[in-house]
Amino acid sequence: MGLSPEGFLKRLRRGRTVNCTYRTGNLTGLISSWTHEGRFVLTWEECRLGDQYNEHVYTRDDRLSFESAEEVLAFAERSGYPATAFMP
Repeated sequence: MGLSPEGFLKRLRRGRTVNCTYRTGNLTGLISSWTHEGRFVLTWEECRLGDQYNEHVYTRDDRLSFESAEEVLAFAERSGYPATAFMP
């Protein structure tokens, strides 16, 4: 089981990373978030199985910046990944 919403927010506010790995069909992905220079960064990388070391063929390679930990959690949840999908 992953983090609770409170645990997700607490980790981010304390400067710690939260990570979600997933597999959908033949795609695998990693969603990570942490603090950087007073903001909350979220990266989302996705690729076909076995291509995780070749960034040129990623099907998704996003880097987003948020003002608050709550915004990060809201974005993740809207994208279908609740706090419970994330691990420390």
